[in-house]
Amino acid sequence: MERHQREALRENRAEIVKEMQNVDAVLDQLNSANVIGDLTRERIGSESTRANKVRAILDYIVTRPNSFDTFLEVMLLTENYSVRGFLDSLYTAPPTGIKTKSNPVQSTKPSSSPTAAESKCYPMTKKPRGTALIISMNDVVGHKPRTGVERDDDKLAQLTNHLLLRRVHKRDLTGQALRGLVQQFLDPSKHVGSQCFMLVVMSHGEDDFILASDGEKIHVQRELVEPFQECKALTGVPKLFFIQACRSRVAVDGPERTLPSSDATDSTPLYLKKPLQSGSDVLIGWATVGGQYAIRDTETGSWYIQTLADVFLKEAASEDVLSLMTKVNLRVSEKQSSLGMNIPRFESSLRDKLYLRPGLFESGE
Repeated sequence: MERHQREALRENRAEIVKEMQNVDAVLDQLNSANVIGDLTRERIGSESTRANKVRAILDYIVTRPNSFDTFLEVMLLTENYSVRGFLDSLYTAPPTGIKTKSNPVQSTKPSSSPTAAESKCYPMTKKPRGTALIISMNDVVGHKPRTGVERDDDKLAQLTNHLLLRRVHKRDLTGQALRGLVQQFLDPSKHVGSQCFMLVVMSHGEDDFILASDGEKIHVQRELVEPFQECKALTGVPKLFFIQACRSRVAVDGPERTLPSSDATDSTPLYLKKPLQSGSDVLIGWATVGGQYAIRDTETGSWYIQTLADVFLKEAASEDVLSLMTKVNLRVSEKQSSLGMNIPRFESSLRDKLYLRPGLFESGE
């Protein structure tokens, strides 16, 4: 193993110990790739805690030649995307002698010097990149609990760690509390040095509104997007908004359930939409097109959030965000249930290419 690779493992040791999961699977993969032998596999596997096993793995692989890229590939195969993200900038080539999945994820080394075709890119080298504000509503007045939302919470925690974003997670906010939280995060001190901002809201909804826990309607464009568009501290910074909510008048609690009928006859007045030209550097991803349902599986989570996180976790090191969002749209639309299809959409006023490059950051950050 090269000196700079050993240093990278040393510098990220605490985070790797904290984040690595599926440790037995990691040991099996390293054993299959001949990085560790049978006796070493047995010795490390006998450690009393997960953390001790991870420490023993790290202590051993730094002594093995040419083991670094194999270790990174194993992180991918065992779904340790956060660990892979810490080290991805040092990835050089797919290792040999390791069993791969039938449809392996393609990953390339992120480059700090974009090619000529990528010369206009948003800078994305800080650690952390910025803030990810996650708002999840489970209990909303007048609606059934959003069973399965904890799966989405867990997946988003994994994603924000992978993308090196500082996560702030709030649950079941009233309308007043949600508006107060938005005002709190318009404070310039919250975004010093930020290169990215993300807001994810998961709730019941209809049309262009999401519902707060007290049932109050919050207009997505006017009350969530536009305030951050106008935040001077985020001028020129890419701002990503992801909305997991139905845009129909009927909530959907999971593809295993039948769609309930609706006897609503009154309509909700809509605010006039303002075009994105009033604020550039914005991407808004919706779980579904207007007037349709956003499907959530009560056991595995929302189709949109789960797919969004999976695509970004596996491919953000090499693909730009608009390409990633197109893949999300395709993969969600390919899913089928008794409720039919779920078609996401996104709109963008990004002015440059946005590569999140989760493994790349400035030394000393």
